[in-house]
Amino acid sequence: MALVNLSHAFPATKQTPNHLAANTMSTLHLALRLDRTDLFGAVEWTLANARRTGLHLIDLCFGPAAAPYQLTLSVGAEDADRLDLFVRRLENGVDVLEVFEIAAPGERAAQPARAEARPEVAESSLELA
Repeated sequence: MALVNLSHAFPATKQTPNHLAANTMSTLHLALRLDRTDLFGAVEWTLANARRTGLHLIDLCFGPAAAPYQLTLSVGAEDADRLDLFVRRLENGVDVLEVFEIAAPGERAAQPARAEARPEVAESSLELA
């Protein structure tokens, strides 16, 4: 399994429609290879862990849209330590076989190297394919 280092998290800003307030959010883009025995259970477990960790779902692709992996997702948090905790939980999951970093939601080439939180606009977009 890939080790993930979030020590170099970069905050992103989100402007409200009125441009009066800004939130900072660190983001992480992951590709997961899941156990196919109970694929929906593995996806549910992953999303439940993201919710329990206090993360915001920014992007999600499942199935052919996430090829060659079963699931790609982007999550965000105000605290980069929450992203690190989420990755550690994923790496200890029974149904999660591998965790990879991807550069951005549009790029699906994954690398099993260091994952760093990257600046992203913190608007949620759920991509279902």
